[in-house]
Amino acid sequence: MRTSKTNLVIEILVFLLVCFLVCVAFLPASPPGRSQVSVKFLRFTNGPANVPLAEFAITNLGASTVYCHRPAVADMVYEGTNCPDWHVMLGNGESTTFTMPASTNLSLWMLKLEVDPDAGPIRALQHFLHRQSARPSPYPIYSDWVTNPPPP
Repeated sequence: MRTSKTNLVIEILVFLLVCFLVCVAFLPASPPGRSQVSVKFLRFTNGPANVPLAEFAITNLGASTVYCHRPAVADMVYEGTNCPDWHVMLGNGESTTFTMPASTNLSLWMLKLEVDPDAGPIRALQHFLHRQSARPSPYPIYSDWVTNPPPP
């Protein structure tokens, strides 16, 4: 039975796609390892309506790309919309700054970030193909202790 050239091309593309998905599915499931991410307090500044803001520098010191997200004051519980919706993907040596409202009910506090070293499009596809329990959990990174400035 003869197939048309269009059908042959489609069959070849489907075969190549299946081969690619099989290769990705059998990549090692272990993440690249716990990355070195530095979180440093820079300074206090005033935001709109004189709200005190704390500025932090976040730097990826590791060799692999990391996904940093869910900034929070350590040991505080955030509910639904109260959780800051900030995230960034940092490559080797990349850095960014992050500003958040300073904790007004604590005189001494620290910033906590969730860091996922398992980032990138191949890993995302691998997570999609594997069951969710095979995906490693992000781990927390903490800043140094921050002391709030005295009120004016």
